[in-house]
Amino acid sequence: MRPHVLQLTAFGAFPGEVRLDLDLIGEHGLVLLCGDTGGGKTTLLDALGFALYGVVPGERHKAREDLRSHHAPAGARAEVRLEFTARGRRLRVTRTPVQTRPKKRGDGVIVEDPTALLESWDGAVWTPLAQRPEDVGLEIGLLLGMDASQFFQVVILPQGGFAAFLQADHKDREKLLKQLFHVDRFEHVERWLATRAVEAASQVEAGSTALDLAAARLAQEAGVEPPADLEAASEWAQELAASALQAAQAAAVVMTQEQTARTLAHQLLADAQVLAAGQHARRVAEAELARLTLLAEEFAALRCERDAAERARPVAVALEAQDRAAAALHAAQTASESDWAALELLVATGPQTNRDLAADETTLRAQAAELHTETGRLEALIDVAVRADEAETEARASEAEADQIGEALAEVQAVLSELPAQRDHAQQVAQAAAQAERALPAARLARDQAVAATALADEAAQLLAKQVTLAAQVLAAAAASEQAAVAAARLRDQRVEALLAELAGALCDGAPCAVCGATVHPAPATRPTEQVEKSVEQQAEVVAAQARDAQHALELVLAGLVERLTGVTLRLDPAPGDIAVLEAGIEDLQALATAGVGATVALSG
Repeated sequence: MRPHVLQLTAFGAFPGEVRLDLDLIGEHGLVLLCGDTGGGKTTLLDALGFALYGVVPGERHKAREDLRSHHAPAGARAEVRLEFTARGRRLRVTRTPVQTRPKKRGDGVIVEDPTALLESWDGAVWTPLAQRPEDVGLEIGLLLGMDASQFFQVVILPQGGFAAFLQADHKDREKLLKQLFHVDRFEHVERWLATRAVEAASQVEAGSTALDLAAARLAQEAGVEPPADLEAASEWAQELAASALQAAQAAAVVMTQEQTARTLAHQLLADAQVLAAGQHARRVAEAELARLTLLAEEFAALRCERDAAERARPVAVALEAQDRAAAALHAAQTASESDWAALELLVATGPQTNRDLAADETTLRAQAAELHTETGRLEALIDVAVRADEAETEARASEAEADQIGEALAEVQAVLSELPAQRDHAQQVAQAAAQAERALPAARLARDQAVAATALADEAAQLLAKQVTLAAQVLAAAAASEQAAVAAARLRDQRVEALLAELAGALCDGAPCAVCGATVHPAPATRPTEQVEKSVEQQAEVVAAQARDAQHALELVLAGLVERLTGVTLRLDPAPGDIAVLEAGIEDLQALATAGVGATVALSG
């Protein structure tokens, strides 16, 4: 804040109107108020404080109703007006204290309430900003960044006020000094350290809890009692770790032996399965051979029957003779019946005829007997001929079946002759399949390890690229933070220099300094060429704090990224396998295993 013009009327020790042009008086940088006691020096300072805050410093602020000059005319109205610059704006404040004046009509007096008006100069006219004492006081406090008591302690220090400032309450002095000297960054550091201390304490507590749990778990697994003092029990943990390592090594040896035995057992089982399948196939072949042997015997019997049927082929001739004899017999019987009818006719005609007929009868009877004998023989041959036809039919069927059985026997013999080679091939395929089955887990594990190694390599490359980018961002943030801190420090120094210059402006030779009490002032501070408002300084501090926070956040992210990259790098495989080659190997092993299933089925069939 820089005052320009102070004007007061009927105020304090001045009954009339006084106008003080501080720009004209202080054109050389300093304004010295000096004079005899009672000359009005204190009144000018009181008027300056009253114009800004509506009160005067020291004990005189209790007499707010006695600020009007006792020497002023009865109709004169007490008023103080101050033009000043704050935050780059030209302002004017006008105040009147509580005062009494005679009534315009009649006797008595009227008590006037205090008034206040705050105006802003826009280059042409004065524009009102606040018109009530409370509103004006609020605006002034916001513009200057301090209240009346702080203003009177720092800018206008009343007589004896420095001692009161030194003896003031710690919180009051701390609050004032914070507003004056902007120790926000130290408070930020203090809060940051306190937060980190709390976090560290929490981490220590969490670590202690985790250590207790780990020790209890370790003791439980080892079957021992945990030590009373875990912090001094490093040797105990190391001994348990060494014992566990030895046990793990022994278990690894046992596991290797068990795996070897298991592999041998699997091999023996596979061999036994192959042998059992071969034996089963042999039993099936032997049963089929026995069945075919029986069929061969039946085939031989049928062949004999066929030969017998061949031998019975002449019977067909007899059958034809039988047919002819049967026809002749029928004709003879027909003739006989005719002859008997003729005989009976001849008997009826005469003896000679009877004699001839008798002779003919004898002949005919002889022929009939002979015919009857031939008929009986032919009937016997009919049965033989029927049986011969049936035997021939059966012989032909048996011959066809024998041909089929012979062909089947030849096929079976051919299959039996190929069985040993097929069994050997199937055994080889089954062994190769078993080896492929045993090699598949290792191949898949190698493939998975190669995939994981490739993924880790990709992740490491991505993390490395992010680290480079983030490191550049951290460097840029550090440069920005340093630049913002330097700018904030420069503004703060300029503001402190301005405050010191204002304090030095109140010094006069022979008078004690309000701060240090010295009466000699060899090198008072001078006003800087560039004025810095408090809001500008605060904004710079905010920018610097934001830049520091951004830098710290980026550093934390970078640290986490570096830690993650380190972990990934430690897990990298220096020589990862080719995934395509490993996949092709797995497909070949799976094909062998699938072929082995078919071979095992063939052996078991």
